[in-house]
Amino acid sequence: MASGKVALKLEISVPLYGLAMASFKIFSPDTNREDAVTSIIADRLQNQGRPITATAASDLRDYLVVTSGDATLPVRLDLHWAGRELFEQRKAMIAQHLRQEISDAQAVTVLLIDYVIEHAAVSLVDAIETK
Repeated sequence: MASGKVALKLEISVPLYGLAMASFKIFSPDTNREDAVTSIIADRLQNQGRPITATAASDLRDYLVVTSGDATLPVRLDLHWAGRELFEQRKAMIAQHLRQEISDAQAVTVLLIDYVIEHAAVSLVDAIETK
């Protein structure tokens, strides 16, 4: 591709779409970009902070059940080639942590959940430190 990007096309559940929008509200409350999910996933792929494996595999499996659903919406993530490679690495790491094969949509789910968990933890620490 001339743009240096690759499209990752997947179907996500309606509950996962809700999670994605909630994540975006946390990620960038002042911006309403059409690539909201792509921006969050790109951020998660570059994240050097709290590892995804810090969340118990059983909890992540429970989140995957909660965010699954019959109705789906098409989503396209436009990742840079390097981002796609990082995505595949993170997906493999998540699958190993969960001890099960996962789809691209499930990997996106875990990355979004990880973002929300990390943000909630940072907000809680900030609130405690300012008191």
